[in-house]
Amino acid sequence: VKRTLLTLAITSLLATTAFADPIHRAAAKGDLAGVQAELDKGADVNAKNDDGATPLHHAAEKGHKEIVELLINKGADVNAKNLDGKTPLDAAIGFSESAK
Repeated sequence: VKRTLLTLAITSLLATTAFADPIHRAAAKGDLAGVQAELDKGADVNAKNDDGATPLHHAAEKGHKEIVELLINKGADVNAKNLDGKTPLDAAIGFSESAK
């Protein structure tokens, strides 16, 4: 029961903060079709979450190249800064460093 409650609490927290927007969740998961579907429905390519991150930050942070390309082609701001002052490029560099 304790584990289930903890899982539900974590899921709820994620749904209400960093990945509150479906486009943020899809970008972070690497769901290209999901990102495209959200854009087709009119999602803001530059939507910011509670941390100030955009879908491009999430895709870059996880190394999802096709999603990064899609978002940039749809007008994502490559210079957008999150609350820590980090750009999507900073996120991509972080991914590159962690992949070593």
